Amino acid sequence: MGRLVLLIQIMLLFQVKGVTQSMETNHHDTSLVAKDYNTLKSKVFQLTQSHKFAEAALICDQFLNSYPADSLVNYISGTIYFDLKKYDIALNYFNRAKEGRLHQRELYYLSGLCNYYLVNDQSAIDDFKKALDFGEDPQTIFLIGVCSNNLKSKSGCGLIKRAIDLGFPDQGGVYKSDCN
Repeated sequence: MGRLVLLIQIMLLFQVKGVTQSMETNHHDTSLVAKDYNTLKSKVFQLTQSHKFAEAALICDQFLNSYPADSLVNYISGTIYFDLKKYDIALNYFNRAKEGRLHQRELYYLSGLCNYYLVNDQSAIDDFKKALDFGEDPQTIFLIGVCSNNLKSKSGCGLIKRAIDLGFPDQGGVYKSDCN
């Protein structure tokens, strides 16, 4: 996921959350505990714009120390750690977000990618299938096929071929030929 996509996604996520929660605030940048979602949104957005993703994650972590079950902030933390390629940490945040009421395609898709990168193929398949509940996507179908092949040779070939038929790019027919 590119940094620009991450910035846009974080902003869109905060637009979804309209609830303000009262908390104490400390005005030191590195030890800020967000007063409410608007403060958190502003600080995380500023830090991500400055490519200070580790600091943005820290702000979210501090918020989660007070509100550990907050699905949205867990999801944002997971997204930041995903972008930092810390897939095991990201997966923990995504799993917490899934425990709450936040259910959306991107959450399951990114959780599936974390599991894929961590070679948890069955968990990746489970998450990708949940992502497909929100709409068919050739890339997600392809990834389910790849994970299925990892578990049992050639078992995902039908899905890989279907993804290609739906528009997933097949570099010179390599994927289809691997499934013959």
